[in-house]
Amino acid sequence: NLEYYYDPAFFTRALALLGRDRGLSGVRANRRLPESEFIVPVTLLSMVYRRHLLGTLLTRIWGALFSLGISDALSGGYVLRRDFALRAFNRITCPWFLYGTELAILAKRNGRRIIDIPVHFFMEAEKSRLRLWGEIFRVLHWTLRLCVAVQRGDYLFLREGAARLAADDWGLSPGIN
Repeated sequence: NLEYYYDPAFFTRALALLGRDRGLSGVRANRRLPESEFIVPVTLLSMVYRRHLLGTLLTRIWGALFSLGISDALSGGYVLRRDFALRAFNRITCPWFLYGTELAILAKRNGRRIIDIPVHFFMEAEKSRLRLWGEIFRVLHWTLRLCVAVQRGDYLFLREGAARLAADDWGLSPGIN
């Protein structure tokens, strides 16, 4: 769910990193790194700044609640190893951009490494205030659901050694049709 147009160089760099480091499960586009850059029309600057502050606050809250240690849980830009992606996306339930937070929780709870790299992206339009308030409501709702799921241990399934079979409704697994 990319809200912005990412520079394709991000994907090239991410694939190269995954090729060099076999212990790496994924690469996240981090918009909050000092080397990251985005191009935005001047008319959107004040709205983008307020939204940036809100996103930073949410990421800090999630970092404190779930011990994530990341600065951008909402970027939506990832390159993942196929084995990790197949198992992770079978369990992720959060909609829209919130799946990034759930993916970070899943990786953290199971000792998987997802690293951040800077990204360049382009923002052509901003969301309406009504849509933004709706997203804030969904963020609060899903944050509570994530807290309950973490407490139940729902994200520890990758550490288990037992073989399991899961119905694959999306057709991602070559072993299940």
